[in-house]
Amino acid sequence: MTIVSFSIDNPTLSNLNNLSQKDFKGKSEIIRSAINLFWSEHQTQSNLKGQIDALLLVKHNEKHSQSILKLRHEFQQLIQTHLHTHLENHSCLEILILKGQADKIVKFKNSLETSRKTDLVKLIVS
Repeated sequence: MTIVSFSIDNPTLSNLNNLSQKDFKGKSEIIRSAINLFWSEHQTQSNLKGQIDALLLVKHNEKHSQSILKLRHEFQQLIQTHLHTHLENHSCLEILILKGQADKIVKFKNSLETSRKTDLVKLIVS
């Protein structure tokens, strides 16, 4: 067993604390579970090949709309349909229906996911 330290913002820490009080035995169990889930999704997505259809959900703060727009324009050839809605607390939800080469769709998802301007990125492949 190895001990690892990392930085985490307050809202994420609050979520971690809530989970550890409700559904898990401790924070380490939550982190292990999250990493394993993320790894499984990553492996599945890295094995995608050819032309695919996908749904991409992106939640972000409305102050980051311009940054998200720039990324959308960079990958606009993949976007078949785009819906944007305003949520509570100045959040936005982007729903994108994508069609294109799997590697490009995964690259788009990764660009959004690694951005510090998104709160949630979820790719669903049919």
